[in-house]
Amino acid sequence: MRGLVQSTIIIAFSACISFVTTAAADSTPEAVFTGADAFPWNRVERMRNPHPGFTRENFHPENTIQNPQLKKWFGGTATPHSGVYLLHYMTGFDSRVKAGSIPVLLIHGAADNANRAWIHPWEALMPSQLAPDKRGFALQLHDAGYPVFAITFAHGHGDNFMQAAHVAGAIERTGCGRIDVIAHSKGAVTARLYASGGRDLFNDKVFLPAYRGDIRNFIAIASPMRGVDTPFRYYGYNLKVASDGAGLPMAATALLFNGQWRDFTAMTLYFGSAGWFPGQAQMLFNLVRDAGIGLGPDSATADYGATAAALYHGGTTALASSRGIDSAIRDGGSLIYRLEQRGIDPGINLGVIAGNSPFITYPLPGQLVPMPWELYTPAGDGIVFLASSMHTDAILRRGARLLGKHEFNLNHVDIARMPAVMARITSWLAANQR
Repeated sequence: MRGLVQSTIIIAFSACISFVTTAAADSTPEAVFTGADAFPWNRVERMRNPHPGFTRENFHPENTIQNPQLKKWFGGTATPHSGVYLLHYMTGFDSRVKAGSIPVLLIHGAADNANRAWIHPWEALMPSQLAPDKRGFALQLHDAGYPVFAITFAHGHGDNFMQAAHVAGAIERTGCGRIDVIAHSKGAVTARLYASGGRDLFNDKVFLPAYRGDIRNFIAIASPMRGVDTPFRYYGYNLKVASDGAGLPMAATALLFNGQWRDFTAMTLYFGSAGWFPGQAQMLFNLVRDAGIGLGPDSATADYGATAAALYHGGTTALASSRGIDSAIRDGGSLIYRLEQRGIDPGINLGVIAGNSPFITYPLPGQLVPMPWELYTPAGDGIVFLASSMHTDAILRRGARLLGKHEFNLNHVDIARMPAVMARITSWLAANQR
């Protein structure tokens, strides 16, 4: 797969109002799908925020929307405007909210969508029959009695500020004073950005609403609390992306590739690239210098590490050229560094789920074929190191309450679909109804 809350107020039903009377700029759906047209959900709404700050982002050809169902919900386009997003509601959402239950919002990660992430997480498309042990978190939460809804962003690697604004819009859409949020990977960054009061940190992001105090519990699954550095850490990763033509970001502006020096600037995370991965650039963090995770054997190159050092810190060798991670961090607005200085709102309960299995490569029949770097990589889930996903000092610096931190022997994808993880999450939600 490519792509790879301390509340002291009890929110009663009176805190939730009907959908049509909310006051958000994007409170009226552009289109509503029900019945067979909304399957596997009960209702799907296409929302549009008309603020001129939202743009149409560029898509790598591999990352356009090809799923016919999603394309239909987005109005028939494979490259939706980033002012548009989808809200998906499970059966019983309205009645459960009216009965006083707090809604749960599910936020997917990079290069993903609500269907794959939360309904049928083992398959890219909805199978004809969904096995009981392959049911996603939306179905598991629904079966446990929660009113569940989810969001799908227009761009799988899109700008986190625009997506954070849509998270705020999705919450306001419910008309409820507080909700619970479960977010995976990049989706947790968008939720954290809103929950940290990102509008105060980035005054130029005028389309991003100020935090409204409307998140009760925030469950972050495989979240890059201290960011990621994958494209800069692994020369082999860059070669594989170049070889596969994958819709993934690169650090190398150029590579010696198949015997020729080839330019890959378009694929990178710097200013001057094709702009296909803005959200990825915003999640970068210098884990070597600022988290103490040095370049080890997983980053080894044939020239005694010269290319590894050039890729990470900037420079050119006979094998590759790179502007370095600090350049890309600056170009991405140093988002993670700014969030680390801020912390989320003190009224939020935070639960952290992290994986410690590095093998993200999917098996051939009966056989796991790991990438070489996966054999020696620092502890993590194959995408996010534990030093990042389990780092909570900064996010809690304003006094948010920690529900707990739990590691599972799972990789970055499996951790958002296994029943044991859901059992941990529901135990936190059930125990923290304040």
